[in-house]
Amino acid sequence: MIMPRDYIEVESVEDFVKVCEKVDIVLRIDPLLIANYYGIFVFIDLRRLNGGEIRKLISAIKDKIVHVRRHVVATSISDLI
Repeated sequence: MIMPRDYIEVESVEDFVKVCEKVDIVLRIDPLLIANYYGIFVFIDLRRLNGGEIRKLISAIKDKIVHVRRHVVATSISDLI
């Protein structure tokens, strides 16, 4: 059984950058950027930002971003093949 998780959406680029300063990796699953901060998933929706804000955000955390192509739930490695 999958346990429920806490998800917190932040509105401002500045708030998300503050969180990102405390984590090693930020997942980019378009249109979201997601940071796991002590078990709480903090995210920002890029659709809610204008082009300048998106560029500012990506520039500030570019070394931490990992682009996720797809997400799969599997019970074993053979399910992935």
